[in-house]
Amino acid sequence: ISTLAGIQKINFDGEVLESFDSTNGLPTDYNYTIYNDNENTIWIGSDGKGLVRYKNQKMNNYAKDSTIISITQDKKEQIWFTSMDKGLGKLDFPGIRWFTTETGLTSTKISGIRNDPFGRLLSIHEFGIDIIQPETGEIIYQGNSLGLGKWKQNMNNFTRDDSESVSIGIPGHIIQYHPEINYHAKPRLVENNIQCGEV
Repeated sequence: ISTLAGIQKINFDGEVLESFDSTNGLPTDYNYTIYNDNENTIWIGSDGKGLVRYKNQKMNNYAKDSTIISITQDKKEQIWFTSMDKGLGKLDFPGIRWFTTETGLTSTKISGIRNDPFGRLLSIHEFGIDIIQPETGEIIYQGNSLGLGKWKQNMNNFTRDDSESVSIGIPGHIIQYHPEINYHAKPRLVENNIQCGEV
């Protein structure tokens, strides 16, 4: 579990099996999220100290000056995460690729990110959800049609149930998102014929 006093590995009886904090490897005691990927690598989102990778008893740190609040993995096993100050990040070794409103996101104030059963990413933000196709970068925004206008956010306020629906908690309500395989992406303007001078 991830806490504001480090991270702990516990069993179902509540017994602490392993513990990490700033005295034995973590860059900070304040951590917002923890994610176990398909290769059993542990990823930790910290407060102001970036994304931490824990594998084979070693820790590596990425985006070291960022606050990371949510982490997920796409179907190609690439790690995506959200930063309170920089938007949506994709770990692209050896660097990081950032996505913002300038690259198509509706908002960079993202409270959580999750994958859906069709391999798309759901970026949950102050105005609703951006549905992102990782392979192409196509994005569709869902907001008012889901009953989501601008709302007061809480970090990682969502879960996915056995039916693959995603439930999002907003003040006084729970919104359910039912993913469908077919959707329409935002249209893109493409220049395919340019003429200069008199037409």
